[in-house]
Amino acid sequence: MSAYSRQKFVRALLSLLEKHPVKSVAAVAAPEIIKQGWANSLDLISNDLSRELLRQKKHLEISLTSAYDLPHRLRQQIAKFLADQIHADTTHVTVTIDPALLGGFIATTPAGELDASLSSQINQLKHQTNG
Repeated sequence: MSAYSRQKFVRALLSLLEKHPVKSVAAVAAPEIIKQGWANSLDLISNDLSRELLRQKKHLEISLTSAYDLPHRLRQQIAKFLADQIHADTTHVTVTIDPALLGGFIATTPAGELDASLSSQINQLKHQTNG
């Protein structure tokens, strides 16, 4: 059983990151993650870090998936729109290309997901016409 929660661990990581380089914090965090049995929970830890960054620093992590590489200006507009909606001061966008989306994008943040993909719209139309 864990000696403390994953959320407390994440808050401690953020505190360390304010004072120490990422590489140093990662060197301390990795063995602790293994010791706590969280090695298979890295996605959850990453999500917790994103939520805590938003809560503490008003920093919004955005995972932007699109069918094609979006122009830099459009990525900035999407990031600004999401930051305005969530009241974040700063953003960081990670872009992934997924041709299965056909067009549009999916933006995932700690606050939720905005699915503006063509594949999702096609699926919605299929469900509406089938039942």
